[in-house]
Amino acid sequence: MAFSLKHAFRNATVAHLVVDMQHAYCDPRHMHSVRHGLNLKKHHATAVKLNDFVCRSRSCAPPIWIVHDFKEAFLDPSRFCRKDLYLQTPMDRDPVIVKREFDAFYQTGLNDLLKKRDIDTVLISGVYLQVCVRDTALSALKHKYRVFLLENLVANGTDLAAVNRAFIDRSNISWKRLTTARALKIMHDAAPD
Repeated sequence: MAFSLKHAFRNATVAHLVVDMQHAYCDPRHMHSVRHGLNLKKHHATAVKLNDFVCRSRSCAPPIWIVHDFKEAFLDPSRFCRKDLYLQTPMDRDPVIVKREFDAFYQTGLNDLLKKRDIDTVLISGVYLQVCVRDTALSALKHKYRVFLLENLVANGTDLAAVNRAFIDRSNISWKRLTTARALKIMHDAAPD
């Protein structure tokens, strides 16, 4: 039987990996952004759209928040996540994975969590497309997950849509591209009558 995303949504085998949507990487006023001269206007816009998508898709593709290693993240990941995610509204029950490397699977409990929940398909969004998002997607593929990149919910270091598009188009990564509008339509179609 051929794979169907609609079928995966209906069977609750999809999770949404949200990568590095922290203040340090998204807030144009954050000292990290200012110090490194980053233009994060696209990151801000992505964060607004992402929060809307998470709220609308939570029941079909529950979010797993992936945050980069900051000291306080290891002390209380859930509290850190609620406090430090930029323009996001995580729920107390949402899992939080703290990573030390670009790849969210590397030396974390992410793969175990996905297996425990019988997840076989992941939607991936977040920042930085050409680093953490890419490495997490590659690792998900190595772990035999079906990977869908939410192409309008990723941002990169240059904040240029054309650079994002070119990177996605020329990548030899076997992820599938998906817009949030298409994902929501498939979720709607998957809902029981």
